[in-house]
Amino acid sequence: MYHQKKFISENFIEYEISHFGRYGAKGEKRSEKKKATPEQIKKQNQRNRINLIRRTLQKNFFPNDIWLTLKYAKNTRKTVEEVEADIKKFQNLMRKDYKMRGESFKWIKRIEIGKNGGLHAHFVINRIYGSEILIQKNWPGYVYYTNIREEGGMSALAEYIGKPLPPEVEQLSFFPEEEKRLLKYSTSRNLIRPEPEKKTFKRKTVRHLLQEQIKPSSQEFRVDPDSIVKGVNPVTGYSFIIYREIRIKPKEREIKPPEELKWSRYTSRQPSGIRSRRRLAL
Repeated sequence: MYHQKKFISENFIEYEISHFGRYGAKGEKRSEKKKATPEQIKKQNQRNRINLIRRTLQKNFFPNDIWLTLKYAKNTRKTVEEVEADIKKFQNLMRKDYKMRGESFKWIKRIEIGKNGGLHAHFVINRIYGSEILIQKNWPGYVYYTNIREEGGMSALAEYIGKPLPPEVEQLSFFPEEEKRLLKYSTSRNLIRPEPEKKTFKRKTVRHLLQEQIKPSSQEFRVDPDSIVKGVNPVTGYSFIIYREIRIKPKEREIKPPEELKWSRYTSRQPSGIRSRRRLAL
């Protein structure tokens, strides 16, 4: 007997299939169970962290959404608290501007230390009409942005956002533990959290699945060969399969043009440009 966890988003389907049961499965001999070492636990926790970030990205963001970097002018040095205050102000202004356009501001954030010790912030945000103008307006420093990429199921982006602090940062005495936490990723509360569909099977064992060629669930998807992982869990001694399907023609976020926005009752004409943003209905 084995169970399957299936994580579904618009452009991806991820599978985790593993044998379970106290006495093993017919046709499959359980490997020796071993006690997990601290290093194995650390690596597994990091894998779980990256999996959660990747699936959250898949569930909430699309190829035409924005990967954003917010920086300060050269030679600007601010504390973590000052940077956090600037970023909170940026988030509040963006949230207000999005709301005025009938949209919700969604984000995943990571504050990072640059090579020269300066702090900057990375964001993944949902795109709306005029997002780039709003970003420039609401951040006092330098702004760099590009469309996010979906290659590998957003794996590279998840790895970057969820990477652990460098050893040299962990050892810096002027970063107390509460400030180090600010350097790790966080998300807006309005994101959809990935929840798997669960299913239990009795007809096939994992060993039998290991010998099969994995096929996509429909013609709209393809199996990502780089995502396929087959093996035996060194701790539990049970075999497992992990793989991902990718939509062949990815869906993108629908961007509402200005004529579809709801205008405030305070104006009878459609305003033009970003300077008229406050005339938009809440």
